[in-house]
Amino acid sequence: MPVRTTKEVLRDAIENLPTDVTVEEAIERLRLLAKIECGLEQADSGDTLTHEEARRHQSHPKGSRANPGYSPGDFLPYHRKNRP
Repeated sequence: MPVRTTKEVLRDAIENLPTDVTVEEAIERLRLLAKIECGLEQADSGDTLTHEEARRHQSHPKGSRANPGYSPGDFLPYHRKNRP
């Protein structure tokens, strides 16, 4: 399958929106697509959590004694967290 450019993905996303969509709804849809793309890139690069790590993260607030190893920056999208 050929790799689609960002412009192609955006064009398809916009064309598939309902005709009565608001700007805010369109932006939210694009944000969702960006998050999905980022997650797929993270998974492809092996930047993932184990099932147990994910469960610990969900069951305890960040920075709590039960979850001391995580900070809010640990869960930023990989490409944003590691920018210079």
